[in-house]
Amino acid sequence: MNKLEDQQTRTRANQMAEALQDWLQSKESPLQEAVDRTLAEGLFSRSDLQYQLSAFHETAKEQDLIRWVRKNAIRTPINPKTILAVHAGNLPLVSFQDILAIFLSGHQYVGKLSSSDPYLPLSLLEVLKKHLKNQEVHDPPKLCVPDQITSDQITSNLITSDHGTSDHRTSDQRPSAFFATTHWADLYQLAADAMIFSGSADTVDQIQGMLKEYSIVRKSAPILCRTTHFSIVYFDPGSSIHGTLAYSPYTDLAEAICRYNGNGCRSVGIVVSPVGLEQLSCELTDHLELCLMKCGYGGEARDRAGIERVQTQEQALRYRYAYHKVRNRTQVFCGPVLITEMENPTVQESELPSVAGEVIWVRGDMDTLMALVHTHRADIQSVYINEASTQSLPDGSESEPLNRAQKPPLDWKPDGIDPLHWIAEFAG
Repeated sequence: MNKLEDQQTRTRANQMAEALQDWLQSKESPLQEAVDRTLAEGLFSRSDLQYQLSAFHETAKEQDLIRWVRKNAIRTPINPKTILAVHAGNLPLVSFQDILAIFLSGHQYVGKLSSSDPYLPLSLLEVLKKHLKNQEVHDPPKLCVPDQITSDQITSNLITSDHGTSDHRTSDQRPSAFFATTHWADLYQLAADAMIFSGSADTVDQIQGMLKEYSIVRKSAPILCRTTHFSIVYFDPGSSIHGTLAYSPYTDLAEAICRYNGNGCRSVGIVVSPVGLEQLSCELTDHLELCLMKCGYGGEARDRAGIERVQTQEQALRYRYAYHKVRNRTQVFCGPVLITEMENPTVQESELPSVAGEVIWVRGDMDTLMALVHTHRADIQSVYINEASTQSLPDGSESEPLNRAQKPPLDWKPDGIDPLHWIAEFAG
């Protein structure tokens, strides 16, 4: 990396750090309005929003951005590429890492927002556009949005649009640097050079075919697809004798299970423990209830859609509870969380968690853990251990601390791939 490239990349990192501070803390930030609209529509609870924003504040400081860039030897591209980021909507601003990776790399961002979470990413993009002054504007192929279109207008024109097409496009005006929409139709013939998205393994081929058929991405475009469903933890409660109800290893486990109602690939879906569930059920239930109260479960006004989502989840868990009950399995059922102990440590594919908030408990040791990881690697996102630091696992990979399950570092690797490294590899 030459000095000029290093300085350009460092400048972007510095400007991004200032932008994130402005976005999170400034009284003039559009973030508060985005939070208010998100709450008003019942998309997420106030507790989950506060938790996620606190995590961003904690993990995306200037030194974190610079370390991430240096780790991947990022160089300013001579010919920036257009990268389409398809945002999921299961967690508040779940594509935060992808947005930062694209901008830090110096490439062109285009976003397909989720209708379940449109306001938070738009508020972030508005602040990034203001701060990243030295990042050149490069026209996304085939996509034209006038410079004067603001994020508020985009919200109005695109998010609330029934037909999903942009009647404000022109062919002779310079496009906005940061374009985002909730409608696939607005991305017709975008011809993006690459795409990052998360989705179901069952629909990957169908989605990729559709994207290339309608020229949303180039036929040769690399696609980074994340398809894991849940995470696994080795939980040894032995140290809990020194804990309290306010904090113990159970506190971390409850947070990793309950936060976001169990949605998200970093939420724990399998627990391997040397102790059976029945022996720990009372203490575990206490901590689950305490965590659910802290998460605002059942205690906040939501719109009908928000209420229906939680009710649908609980109804699905009741069916799972009945399924396991006839098989005489030990269970802990606590609101939107159902934990079931399996009698066989070799969990079959059909017995894996299939509903948000469903957790499988397996009695076993580290060998049991590694056997499950090996068998179900395609479904498992992260491996946690209730220790304070990262631990080396027998297969050469590394675990993550359980207390960081819902607050991963900025450079964590979804599905084992650092998105900033992936961008540097294909477009470097």
